Amino acid sequence: MPAFAHHGSDRGVATLRTPSRRRLLLGGALALAIAVGCTVAALAVVSNRDYRDANDEVERSHHLNASLDAVLITMLDAETAMRGFALTGDDSFLQPFTDARPELDARFAEIEALRPGATQEERLIELRQLADERLALAGEVIALRHTAGANAAAAAIAGGLGKSVMDSLRTLVSTMSADATATLERRTNNASTEADVALATMIALAAIDLALLSTIVLVGVRELRRRNRATRRALDTARARYEAIGEAIPLGVWAAGPNGEMQYLSEAFLDRTGLESQAALGFGWAQAIDEEVREATLRDWQGTIAARAPWTYELRLRGQDGRLCTALSRGVPVLSAQGELIGYAGINLDISDRKEMEEALRRANSAKDEFLGLVSHELRSPLTAILGNAALIGRGAAATGVDPGESAAEIVRHAQRLQRLIENMLILAREEAGAHWDLEPLLVQHAVRPVVEQHRTNFPASPVELDLAANLPPVLAEPTFFEQVLANLLSNAAKYSPPGKPIEITARSEDDAVVVTVRDRGQGISPEEVETVLRPFVRSQRTAGMASGLGLGLAVCRRLAEAMGGSLFLQPRPGGGTEAGFTLPVASLPGEDATSPLEAAPELLEAG
Repeated sequence: MPAFAHHGSDRGVATLRTPSRRRLLLGGALALAIAVGCTVAALAVVSNRDYRDANDEVERSHHLNASLDAVLITMLDAETAMRGFALTGDDSFLQPFTDARPELDARFAEIEALRPGATQEERLIELRQLADERLALAGEVIALRHTAGANAAAAAIAGGLGKSVMDSLRTLVSTMSADATATLERRTNNASTEADVALATMIALAAIDLALLSTIVLVGVRELRRRNRATRRALDTARARYEAIGEAIPLGVWAAGPNGEMQYLSEAFLDRTGLESQAALGFGWAQAIDEEVREATLRDWQGTIAARAPWTYELRLRGQDGRLCTALSRGVPVLSAQGELIGYAGINLDISDRKEMEEALRRANSAKDEFLGLVSHELRSPLTAILGNAALIGRGAAATGVDPGESAAEIVRHAQRLQRLIENMLILAREEAGAHWDLEPLLVQHAVRPVVEQHRTNFPASPVELDLAANLPPVLAEPTFFEQVLANLLSNAAKYSPPGKPIEITARSEDDAVVVTVRDRGQGISPEEVETVLRPFVRSQRTAGMASGLGLGLAVCRRLAEAMGGSLFLQPRPGGGTEAGFTLPVASLPGEDATSPLEAAPELLEAG
């Protein structure tokens, strides 16, 4: 233990003449030291509880923002469904609109369960009203399309029906999200301030405790010459209690001499860093500091000693398991009655969890902003083209000099691009939610052809060559998923292939699976990028500038192939280009024999 104390005069010590009076003062000082130590431990427990409460507040704010984003996305999906139906009259567009109400009820229930506060709850009521009003207006457009036709529905949309309501809804969601973030920051700042006050109080009390216990030790050394073993056991007990209090603090307490050399370190610090007690004294404790910042940390420590300033530093420590942790080290100078520096007393708190939480929050916010930026760009581009061409058609061919047929084809092409983007995002969302899919027997040779014909219509400059093995066995698949995977792979190949270069599709039976492969002669992909580009929202750096996109297509293909019990593969093609494909398990049909899968299950001809 360090021998730090505010020393009085010899005369003051000499007044303790009688053993009974000396014992009384020592007992009082010991009781005070224990009381102060218990106070330090209680403050540590309260500070830890406040830290957990702050963590809970961060989690609630994160869930609130996520639920608000989900409400906005659901409303955008419903509005897109309404516009798609108004334009095409195709009932398949209405599914997101039909699903919007139960999805909104679930999201609003999540927000209410978070108990966001009186102000946010009032805004939530307003948000419900705006959502109901917008859905009602969208329902009017849908009804108008049914009764009066596409022109009337388009006129209602062009006239701004529901736009102000949607704008108000967006503004309210933004306000609620900003308020939740501001509340989080305010709560975090308050928690940090409270933690700093508690920490400063603990350091001050620990310094007082050190001074008291040092005084007890000094007086006890003289007293031990006259007192029996029972007195020594009492002093040892007092010291053990103090050290136990120190060990109750994360990474413990420490004491340093006037030159900055460490004289005492708690076992908690030694256990965490793996240092031996004697090796850590002096400046040996610096071995636990990360080598990259070790010299800078020691320079700052010596500068603090020279200035007799309080010590506040975030130490990057390497534990005995090799992992880095962050410790908030706080210390105060201990001065004698004459103002001389005796040393420093301080405390170390492990704040690794808080630093990781702050970093995770920053990464999450950054990822969210990046994702919203990408989605905004990818949605606006086709919408701009659709609106522009629709405006040209509306003004008439004579006024614009533009072929209405070309403008209509352009609208269809961009609408299909928008539809693929939305479908990909919905599929990823459903997969993340653990949706269950029903599989059925499917003949690959029949399912491939309509996808290829549709591709040839959408990409006339991208020829496709088919090479399908004869008598392919039926596979277990979900027909829509099969078409989605193949269409995505074909679209990918067309985007990155030179015009006129054929895309090859092959289908072969291998073991208990059918393998469908799409080969192109585009830029190709490096082996190092294969696993990376299969993740959502990640694109190849070499080809990202050749075509727009969110980086969802391959990730969706992978999820869908795995949902059907198969797998997706991607690799460079010998001679240049890319080979992408997927495998599907062969279906076991009742009464199947060695003749032919078509003879065993002729009804599959219709399913294909």
